Amino acid sequence: MKYIRYIFIVVIAVFYGCPMAPGSRKYMPTTLESQYFNFSSRCILPNDINLMSESELENLPRLNWVGIIENVEVDKSEAYEKIILKLSHKYWDFIEDFSIQDEKMFVSDKGEGDFIIEIENSKVSTDSLKNIYKPKDLAICYGRLKGVKNETPILSGDYIRPVPYKYYSTTIWRYDVKKDSINGRTICNEKGKYEIDNLEILKIPKAGQNK
Repeated sequence: MKYIRYIFIVVIAVFYGCPMAPGSRKYMPTTLESQYFNFSSRCILPNDINLMSESELENLPRLNWVGIIENVEVDKSEAYEKIILKLSHKYWDFIEDFSIQDEKMFVSDKGEGDFIIEIENSKVSTDSLKNIYKPKDLAICYGRLKGVKNETPILSGDYIRPVPYKYYSTTIWRYDVKKDSINGRTICNEKGKYEIDNLEILKIPKAGQNK
């Protein structure tokens, strides 16, 4: 998959006469994020949650989901402050692309519906966090399943990395992930990750924004 991307980006760069050497690389988490990225599952997705038994749900690992922020709320009480993000889940292959476009993440416009992630703080004010997490931005989320409400999974958040709106696009590539034809669950490869399926190139990226 990475090599297909590389060839595609090279063709684009030649076509547009881009002076910079294009390329792609596997996603590189920040130092702080790495402790969650390296110990979380990217192969259990929101739709899988609704297909699992109670015993399976009780033994889930930390989950890593990607989504577009739809709404940000702050819940304050005497005991805690909590920020609540509602997101629309999206598929992403965790590869960053570098060429003539501003966007580094070609995120599919397809995904698995809404999910919620909550982060509680006993000391840190959530007001500052609300300024970090903004609707329309992308968020790379890490957390454990807290519950399900109206078929919407709720994660108790460990870490959320926001990605500003300008650095991702859902209009360049479209893809699904491979699912088991019998039980409908996400298929994991030998590395414990999902694989993309039914790739479509929606348009050739241009310089600047591709929204």
